[in-house]
Amino acid sequence: MSAFNDLMGTPAFDLGEEAKPPSTSDQKLAPEDIIVGYKPKSDGTLEPVYFSEDFWDLNLYKPLTARQNYYFFFESFENPQRQEIKELCYLWLNRHASSVSSILYCQPLYFKPFYDFARNHGISIKEALSDEKWIADFVHSAVSLTPATLQNLKWKIKLIRRFRLQGFIDWGPPSEKLTNALNSTNIAYKVGNQTSVIPSRIYCNLITGLSDLLNDFIKQDIANKLITLYEKIDALPYAGGLKGKLAALSTTKKGERKLRNTHTIESLLEDVGLTEWLKKYNHELNLRELDKLVIVVQLAARLWVHCFTGMRDMEVRSLPYVCLGKIESKGKQITVIRGLTSKLTGMGAINTMWVTNDIVQVAVDVAQDIGRYFAAYHGVQIDEGLMPLFPQKGSPGKINSTTDFKPNTGSLDTVWMRLLQIISNITIEESDLKELERFQSFTPDFRKKFKVGTVWPLLTHQLRRSLAVYTARSNKVEIGAMTAQFKHLGLVMQEYYRRGSVWAVNLLESPVQNEYVSGIRGLVELIEINERLKQFDDFEERVINEAGPLAGGAGSVFKRIKRDGGSIILEEDREYTKQAFVDGRTAFKESPIGWCTKREACDKIKITNDTQCIGCENSVFTPKDERKLLNHIEYLKTAKSGYSTGSMFEKHYALQIDKTEKTLAKIRGVNQ
Repeated sequence: MSAFNDLMGTPAFDLGEEAKPPSTSDQKLAPEDIIVGYKPKSDGTLEPVYFSEDFWDLNLYKPLTARQNYYFFFESFENPQRQEIKELCYLWLNRHASSVSSILYCQPLYFKPFYDFARNHGISIKEALSDEKWIADFVHSAVSLTPATLQNLKWKIKLIRRFRLQGFIDWGPPSEKLTNALNSTNIAYKVGNQTSVIPSRIYCNLITGLSDLLNDFIKQDIANKLITLYEKIDALPYAGGLKGKLAALSTTKKGERKLRNTHTIESLLEDVGLTEWLKKYNHELNLRELDKLVIVVQLAARLWVHCFTGMRDMEVRSLPYVCLGKIESKGKQITVIRGLTSKLTGMGAINTMWVTNDIVQVAVDVAQDIGRYFAAYHGVQIDEGLMPLFPQKGSPGKINSTTDFKPNTGSLDTVWMRLLQIISNITIEESDLKELERFQSFTPDFRKKFKVGTVWPLLTHQLRRSLAVYTARSNKVEIGAMTAQFKHLGLVMQEYYRRGSVWAVNLLESPVQNEYVSGIRGLVELIEINERLKQFDDFEERVINEAGPLAGGAGSVFKRIKRDGGSIILEEDREYTKQAFVDGRTAFKESPIGWCTKREACDKIKITNDTQCIGCENSVFTPKDERKLLNHIEYLKTAKSGYSTGSMFEKHYALQIDKTEKTLAKIRGVNQ
């Protein structure tokens, strides 16, 4: 029943049939002849509102109590999708709006997600909904919607399919596949305001700008010039110690107090060779501006570490002064950066490492040089074991030893702005926003935040997310390795970080040749090593160092080796075993209820076999897995209780419970 069949409580009621537009069941007309409604003229007569118009005034049908106007605006929709939006509105008006109050919910705004997806992918709305080859892309993009918007979208798709089956339209989902696929999206992710990916052009220009700034600091030997500058200041004949001398130097000849000697900060900067460096980056020749530029360079070094590790902000801030190390893989030395994370335990910080590239050395060198300068400023010797990599400078007289230096955790909003002003070509262009639209096909609201002509509003987490997306796009790194690299507790969060990577530019295949591209190529080849080393650590803890019994197919083998004296071999050949993991010849991955030594993906997972790991030749169960097995038994008992005694499913779950309980008994040392 159409909303136009009952117009009670509206101005159109007194006009009767004259005010009712044609319905979709009427003979098909050309768009310019279809009347979608009527509007009153100044002389009291009615004027038709045609389908072909880009503005539909349907206020004649508005309930007398309604506060909102019944205006349908189509000007903001571009062709050819504009015509399809009109068709959807007209279809909803005649086939779904059952009361005049529900006409309001037939406006084009309520079909905008369809328009955004089709427009951003260069296809028609009908093609997006009718061709099942778009299902995966449709679902991939829908993850970014809020739960309420997603629910509304699924309801509209279901209704469109119903209209197709009823013969009102000849397009729409040919099956339930799209609806079923969308139903799974809320399970995997908790949708939120996720950090944006940095468009590839800005990303590459940002890395190039950071590289230029850091390399210039090294090339001009700025750190040693800074140290020399303060040695000269310390040698000045002024009274009051360092603080007094700095105060005197900060007083210019134009001030009320004139210096009685020829020493000025300008002359000192010129003497040590810092004038050119300050002028190059548009900074005035004084100590305050000098320190501002040093802090900008320190921030650039931090961002460089973010770019080539994917570390969180606090993980980078807390890095120790000596953090780079090497591990060997297949005869090659691989660079790793060692630090702390608190994201893997939910408790305190633990030692961990991130695989990185030799290219990160320049940032560490710059950060260490700035640390040396800060120490010389306060006249203290650096204890490398206690010094943070990114310390705060501190005030004169406040730093008496290395332990007084604190990591730079203060607000850096003004420093960000200074840094972004130094780096060129990171102003947002329309092409950058078009690239972002492919990541956020249903939510182009980001245009309110990212505006053409403004500098990209950089955040450290954007670098982390962008590395995840572009690395995933390379198709060269497994998700398990990325989960280890980004220090996520589970695969779900890593999948959330990676989402949208199908639309990313493949930078590894890009013709762009700069330090970022060459560095990232090396990094993606090394991230996998991190996952393999984590597997070795787990193997060492769960098998080599485990004093209790082991169970499972592979677990029984390890138990037999240890019982027959093989534990000595395992302990003596730790480096050989570790190398086997690094080379990919051995694996030890966590399974739902234990551990698995299969290098490839599991091929035994079946709907009717919840305990596929028990009885598998690759499985390992240790005493530390007791809680997981107990939880699994509880799950099986709950599932079993839903079936009648003696039924096939009841017997199936009873068998699974028996198998799990026998494995549990083995790791408890029963019936050995």
